[in-house]
Amino acid sequence: TFFGLHMLVHVAASPLSRIETLAMFAFSNIVLARCIMLTESIFVAQKQIMYANIVVTGFAVARMLAAVFGCFVFGVNRLETWALWHGGIHIVGTIACIGLLWRYGAPKWCVLREEIWRGIHTASPQLVSSQRQNIDRLVLTAVASPVTVGAYGVASNIVQYSLVTINSFSRLFYPQLAIAGMKGASATFQLAARYLVVIFGLGVMNSIALFVIAPFLPWLFGKEFGESIHYLTILCWLPILVAIHNVAYDALGAAERHGIRALFYNTTGILGIGLIGGLTFLYGVNGAFAGIFITYVFLGIAMWLCLIVLGQREKRLTL
Repeated sequence: TFFGLHMLVHVAASPLSRIETLAMFAFSNIVLARCIMLTESIFVAQKQIMYANIVVTGFAVARMLAAVFGCFVFGVNRLETWALWHGGIHIVGTIACIGLLWRYGAPKWCVLREEIWRGIHTASPQLVSSQRQNIDRLVLTAVASPVTVGAYGVASNIVQYSLVTINSFSRLFYPQLAIAGMKGASATFQLAARYLVVIFGLGVMNSIALFVIAPFLPWLFGKEFGESIHYLTILCWLPILVAIHNVAYDALGAAERHGIRALFYNTTGILGIGLIGGLTFLYGVNGAFAGIFITYVFLGIAMWLCLIVLGQREKRLTL
């Protein structure tokens, strides 16, 4: 990732500054962010949902405060300088997570061979998802002006950060799915179908809230980000699609169907990466919008189709 970005993205004038900036962003977003997410997963595994929510929400608030103080109080206006703030808040967040986990004792490092494939099936969708969420901005840097990329990036990041509400609900909902998953995919399908209405409503409320705050973006980020209003009023409806596909994705995981879930998700996601990248290159921001929405629609169809087929198959075998 680091060497690829170094060749494609010029974030600073001098090569040394470019390397330092990209190294800080890469280390923060790839290594330290994974440590924070691991802390969340550990608390979920320990059924400490409150602490898991504190980790996610607290880190999101800390990043927001870092941006506010860095830009408005200390006058940060260059990407090289912001990289230090970005890296610093990730380091502080990682140290805080270590402190929260201290009571569980030191980790025991070993290779669990029986968990290797499970790890691949769990990690590969995250890798595909990360690439899918960033390919539009990467391609835009080659076909659009820096102003357009910045305005689009602000709108896209706001949508991504807003998903914390949906992810928090999914975290509360997952233990019930895990219990139902002991009976197989048919049981998780029935439970997921009942909760679909709830999480769909949550996604709608999330999207409406983003639509309402969109006109205030120039007031928050400056008049140069006036284009962000239009971009956010389009992207703000993505949480609805994310909420729909998240339910089925979690239901498959709770039923221990990690392999088939990874196959469907990765195949659809990789096709989505190509679609988003190609449409963005050809049609700019409008192409990115089309590619993103089409990809999320097909992700939802793929996840629910997989869950329904497995559930029906289990029912037939039981009968």
